[in-house]
Amino acid sequence: MIRSVFLLMFIVCISTANSQTIPENTFFESLVKQLVQAQRAFDQDALDQLLGETFVEISPIGDVDDRASVMGFFAPANYNPQFPPPQIVLSDFKITRGQHSAFVIVKETFKTAKSTSEVSMRAAFSLTQTNGKWVFNTAHYTPIPWGDKPQ
Repeated sequence: MIRSVFLLMFIVCISTANSQTIPENTFFESLVKQLVQAQRAFDQDALDQLLGETFVEISPIGDVDDRASVMGFFAPANYNPQFPPPQIVLSDFKITRGQHSAFVIVKETFKTAKSTSEVSMRAAFSLTQTNGKWVFNTAHYTPIPWGDKPQ
C-alpha cells in the first residue's frame, strides 16, 4: 500500500513538473525567436526592448561587443537590400530556468538566398527578469565546424 501511494505521488509530481516546463520553454523559445527576428529586420525598437542595459555579446569570431555596438550593427542604415539577411532556422533548444533568470542554448542554421549551403552555430543566451520583464543579458555565438567531427 505504501509503495502504491509513493508511486502515485511520484507519477503526479513528474507529470506536474513536465506540464509546467512546457509553457516556460515555449515562452523562452519565443523570446529567442523575437530576438532573431528583430536582428534580421534591423528593428531598433524591438532590440531596445529585448536587450538589457548591460547586454554583452561574444560574436562568432570572438569579439566582445557591448549593447551600443550591437545596436549600432543592427542600425537600419546598415541594412543592404542587395544582401538580405539569411533565413535562420532555430532548433535543439536547451533551457534552464531559475526564479528570475534563464539560460537558453539553441542551434541556429543559416541559409542565404544565393547559396545552397547551410552554416550552423550554437547560441547561448542568459536572460533575467526585472520588474516582470524578461531581457537578454548576454549572447555567445559559437560556429559549428563543417564536415566530419574528429573521432
